[in-house]
Amino acid sequence: MIRQTRTASRQVDDLLAEYMRRNWDEAIMNLDRAFRDAIERIEADPTVGAKYPRPYPELEGYGFLWIESHIYWIGYSMAKGYPVITNFFNKKHDIINRIAIEDEEIGL
Repeated sequence: MIRQTRTASRQVDDLLAEYMRRNWDEAIMNLDRAFRDAIERIEADPTVGAKYPRPYPELEGYGFLWIESHIYWIGYSMAKGYPVITNFFNKKHDIINRIAIEDEEIGL
């Protein structure tokens, strides 16, 4: 089981709330599928992530790994020796200005 930070959980919850508010049932199912697919890929190989989400090379310095799953970028940390989901964004979001770092949760 992969853990996630409170912020990552809130980011997913916010997306779900927006999709529910708009009655976007297909978007809800796709979000769930994207999250599950990302978790499966990370569990299969925790080193699978890229050093930054395209097109944000300036985010490499945070030390997260990033995986693209459907229309989402999922950031995770291996600082504790196991993956912890730190960020979950729709590709259309302004990722660079919304990235979250939670030292107490991921040990950075």
